[in-house]
Amino acid sequence: TIADPYLRYQQLRSEDPVHWHEGLGTWVLTRYSDVLAALRDQRLSADRMASLTARLPEPVQEEIRPLTQVFGDMMLMSDPPDHTRLRGLANKAFTPRVIDRMRSRIQANVDELMEEVANDGRHGRSDIVAGLAYPLPAIVIAEMLGVAPADRDQFKKWSDDLAAFLGGTRMLAETV
Repeated sequence: TIADPYLRYQQLRSEDPVHWHEGLGTWVLTRYSDVLAALRDQRLSADRMASLTARLPEPVQEEIRPLTQVFGDMMLMSDPPDHTRLRGLANKAFTPRVIDRMRSRIQANVDELMEEVANDGRHGRSDIVAGLAYPLPAIVIAEMLGVAPADRDQFKKWSDDLAAFLGGTRMLAETV
């Protein structure tokens, strides 16, 4: 279950590490070595839009074609050479110098989130994944993009919606 998926992950790693998920129509790899091998396998593709839309009726596919074309142009949905070009551009935003300049702001975000986690802990059980690991990347990326703090919640919601649409880990954890 989503509340505590780790037992299920452990079971998959030990009993079914290369798991076919019927609902998602995809393979779920649960061991690091298998994921690494898949990432390096030139026969596999990152273009998930084709497999996502293939299960839809043709009229629906046609209706959402503009959306699938936008997603198809994203780095995470592309194969080399497009992926390589886009990754090179993205890497410029994450150079050690850029990250070092952000270090104090990232630390302030971590401190703020950890204070909230600690306060939650005083009122019951705190969850460091939900309170720190889950929101921190979106906060840092929002700041890098110049998103105002008042708009962070909306930015995070859009990010979560996008991840759910693309079969992100939350959706996967709920359905594995």
